[in-house]
Amino acid sequence: MESRTNEPRRTESSAAAPMLSPVNSLGIAEEAAVALYRKKGENIRLFRVDDTTVIADYYVIAVGRSVTHMRALADEAIYRLHQKGISSYRTEGLEGNEWLLIDFGSVLVHIFSHEAREYYNLERLLNPSGEIGLQELFEEADRTIKGEGDTEE
Repeated sequence: MESRTNEPRRTESSAAAPMLSPVNSLGIAEEAAVALYRKKGENIRLFRVDDTTVIADYYVIAVGRSVTHMRALADEAIYRLHQKGISSYRTEGLEGNEWLLIDFGSVLVHIFSHEAREYYNLERLLNPSGEIGLQELFEEADRTIKGEGDTEE
């Protein structure tokens, strides 16, 4: 088996953009997942996929309740990562109403309608052992949100 390196990947669509190491890729994926969670995304899952595909290291998958909600989720993920100095390379599906894809280079964020999530069932293509639990991350986000609302008088 080939040994893994920390060399960043270079794809045609991101050749001109600065590339991130896989170590940073997990942070980007987690930040995107938290952004989706804070905006009430549903059924959010995070998978390490670098053993399945060459196009990304991580997939973040979520569901939006409506087209408007799906777009709000995408906007929030892009905004939150932009605040951290991470830009998306491309966003696909904004003209549709079933599946939005945000390309952060080594991280792809998939936002589906309920129907499209069931139809495409992207998880069936992924290695279940590659799923990364998000519960602790979301609990920390909840504590942070509650802390932001507390004010001392």
